Amino acid sequence: GDRRRPPAACSRRQWGGEATALGARAMELPGRRKRATFSSTLVQQLERRSAAQYPADDAKPAGKSVPCARHDERESKVPVLLSKTLEGPGGPLAPNKLVRIVSKKTPSLRLYARAHADNFSSSVRGVSVLSTIAENMKLLDKEVEILQVEKEEVELSQVVMVLFERYISKRDIWHMHLELMRDDGQVIYSAIDHNLKEHIPRSRIEKMISNDTGEKVFCGRVTPSTKVLFKSACVNMVVLIQVSAEAFAFGLSGRPYYEILLDCLGQLVDKSLRVPAADSRNGHYLRIVLFGRRQSRGGGPGFERAISQPESPQSDKDQDPIETDATDFYEVAWEGVAKALPPTQQLLQRTRQVFSPLQE
Repeated sequence: GDRRRPPAACSRRQWGGEATALGARAMELPGRRKRATFSSTLVQQLERRSAAQYPADDAKPAGKSVPCARHDERESKVPVLLSKTLEGPGGPLAPNKLVRIVSKKTPSLRLYARAHADNFSSSVRGVSVLSTIAENMKLLDKEVEILQVEKEEVELSQVVMVLFERYISKRDIWHMHLELMRDDGQVIYSAIDHNLKEHIPRSRIEKMISNDTGEKVFCGRVTPSTKVLFKSACVNMVVLIQVSAEAFAFGLSGRPYYEILLDCLGQLVDKSLRVPAADSRNGHYLRIVLFGRRQSRGGGPGFERAISQPESPQSDKDQDPIETDATDFYEVAWEGVAKALPPTQQLLQRTRQVFSPLQE
């Protein structure tokens, strides 16, 4: 209360009433505002973002629950078959739109299909997924939800595709890239080997990166901005090793240069050329060839120098003609399928046996 003495013209009863009124007004004043923390600010931002994306519960995209079955490649090679009852305009799926199959057991699973006329079948109830895809993605649900999504969600930023059993020219690559962008971008799958069956019998997706999450995915849509890389699994590789006069000279370490070259060859074989024997799809064919040119000048045989000597400032008229008898030399150190490469030390020993007689 107020400890001041009451004025002379004021009674004690009046003074007490004024003090009570002052205390009541002080209680009505707002309290001190609490300072917002970082976590509370972050929660508020997330709530506002969620409210902007889904203004109400009714505005959230609703999926349709349908049965989920499996089919074999002998029945159909279409990755995902949709029931005819889902086809627009009477069904819930608009023509040529993208559909996400949502697993109730694994909601984060990303499996997509396109509502194209070729993907609808009257013999399917709900959805039927190719067995190899279902096993690869571990889709075990008997009932799933289908949800129509925007095409930006399905976009891929990078695709690495391995092609088998044929040589690929630049023209073929252009046609295959064009095929992938047909119908506003094909949906391709990593678990099957016939994504481009119109152009090549077998292919395999080695890696797919989602443009939405930046993570590896099992399927997605190719766009003009997708970085598509084609790799061949059946190529003829030739490793050429030039035999020159410098190869038999000694380096600073006291070893001949051809020994150092063999060390580099062993690293190349282990890191780039060797293929696992269990990889039956890989059919690289490898040849390791040594080549050079032998010449005789003044009666002494030897190999040409890899680095040509600088020309003498003297004119050609002042130089004496030197008779040169040159013969080409080549030797195949190893030839065969890359997955049948012998151990590295054994391969280097074979190549060293080719070099040894040439020192004489």
